[in-house]
Amino acid sequence: MTISIIRILPALAVTAFAAAACSSGEAAERWSVSNSQIGPVTARTAFDRDTLAGLLPGFDVAEAEAWSEGMAHPVIEARRSTGGEAEIVFDGEGERLLAVRIRAGGLVEASADIGDTAGEAGLVGPLCVAGMEERSGDVHCDDPDMAGLSYWISVDYAGPDGTLPPADIIAGGSVYEIVWRTVGK
Repeated sequence: MTISIIRILPALAVTAFAAAACSSGEAAERWSVSNSQIGPVTARTAFDRDTLAGLLPGFDVAEAEAWSEGMAHPVIEARRSTGGEAEIVFDGEGERLLAVRIRAGGLVEASADIGDTAGEAGLVGPLCVAGMEERSGDVHCDDPDMAGLSYWISVDYAGPDGTLPPADIIAGGSVYEIVWRTVGK
């Protein structure tokens, strides 16, 4: 009995340390992003609540609906606190995962993070287009270094739908969503 307890103690200490770090608010390790994956999610990951829940310990994962151009489509949302805003949204069709949208800062290691200004992240330039419909007044910029990664930027601009704001307005805008797409992967 004593030998078994001695073998278990180091594992318990590591578990307690990890739990204390999480409860103290220390940031978890950021997900790496590449053309083939974002954190534990790859282009081959199934668009399925149970599969995604298994990849996201510590997150409450649930099926939901999102609306675009007046039509509902299924999404899967992940959040660290029950009832809080979705921090990660998975878009898919059937069983195929199409995109991962990050809406909380500190989750991924990319050119920009949630809350960064577009100017600080170097997102101003020819890789940006004006948002339309539900995203009218916002700006969408592709990552300058990685295909399939992009950012939605909130700007203070009241121009016509589909009109790109001037570069200085975009530079002062704030990143509110990071998008990783599997299309073509």
